[in-house]
Amino acid sequence: MVNSLMMTDTVWTKVDALDQSLDEQKVTVRGYLSTSRVVGKGVFAVIRSSMSTVQAIAFEGKTTPAALVKYITDCTKESIVDVSGVIRKVDDKIASATQSDVEVSCRICCQSDFEVWNSLELCRGRPPKPPYIRCARLKTRSL
Repeated sequence: MVNSLMMTDTVWTKVDALDQSLDEQKVTVRGYLSTSRVVGKGVFAVIRSSMSTVQAIAFEGKTTPAALVKYITDCTKESIVDVSGVIRKVDDKIASATQSDVEVSCRICCQSDFEVWNSLELCRGRPPKPPYIRCARLKTRSL
């Protein structure tokens, strides 16, 4: 459960709408962290929303600090994440994602920090705890 306390100007893009026509455009998507794996100084993550998945990447460099890579690596599977970044076309199809011709180059990643309550707990009258959002926001510099 994501609990927004105020309105923002964020424009959300559905994962199934990501394609090559959005190349080099900034997008923000919300979904579940399906998998993540570290490769050298980077991380590959698969974000799932409904039946669609997209690969998100973050590699340590001038615009991406090591803290963001570690943050994404430490996110638990199936947690709700908000990912903002730039859409990039890929040369080779991504076999692990339904949106196989693009990937999101991460600039911001937020994880919703809440406990998942099953229906048995709710039936016992134990209300869920309020959600807490933990964010790693990065300032990007244009060259």
